[in-house]
Amino acid sequence: MSKTNRAKKYAKVFLFSISGLFGFALIVFGVYSLAYSNKVYARQYLGQMDFGGKTKEEATEILDKKSKEILAQKLTLNYQLNGTSEKVYVISPEEIGLQFDNKATLDKIWSQGRSGNTLKSFLAQLNSAFSSTHHLAVYSFNEEALAIKAKNIADDLDQPEKDFSIVYAGGKFTLLDERKEGKRIDQVKIITSLKSQIANLNISGVAFEFELFKPQVDKEKALLALSKANKALKPGELILKYGEEQFRADSDTIGGFIKSRANGDDL
Repeated sequence: MSKTNRAKKYAKVFLFSISGLFGFALIVFGVYSLAYSNKVYARQYLGQMDFGGKTKEEATEILDKKSKEILAQKLTLNYQLNGTSEKVYVISPEEIGLQFDNKATLDKIWSQGRSGNTLKSFLAQLNSAFSSTHHLAVYSFNEEALAIKAKNIADDLDQPEKDFSIVYAGGKFTLLDERKEGKRIDQVKIITSLKSQIANLNISGVAFEFELFKPQVDKEKALLALSKANKALKPGELILKYGEEQFRADSDTIGGFIKSRANGDDL
């Protein structure tokens, strides 16, 4: 047999093998799709719960039970100092108007591998056979109410840092140079952590600590701000006109309007 004929024979065997493997893969995939035709595709997670292989009714029952458990418990925020619990703040779901939309959540899970065009569905089904997809619960709450809760905790715990500032007294501005580290909690981080637990239907309590904030204002810039503030007083009485009316502002009035606020290393 010539080399050319052998090469053609090997090519035919190779193509036949590839076709066979491809056909076998399609059969296996068809069996997989058929097995999950009335069930959630494999490896569909919400938090620690695997909905793969569950019927719609079973998944609905699981979601309803879990969401009711969360709505019946308290949301705890645990303030810790050096790893030790110092104070626990409790929020009830009713206080922030927490509600779950289990139908919308189930629709997201169920549609994995069933939505979009044929190719998109095929790829999603193929992906579910080998890797996990993580979903989040659909819920709503009163964001303003939760923000107020976080602010109240901050008001209770925060110890703002002290830095250079200017104050008006006795006809002039003076520089207050008392400086001290401050301690503040991260309200955004607390809210984000709590929302993540709610979305994953896994309420375990949020532990948080304060963060240190050091004085940042540069002394030279503080002195420059002091100089500018006192220059604003030099013209003396300020007369403001509006139409035919006049408003007079003396140094005390002007001094009362000028306030200092740290902006990075500047005032």
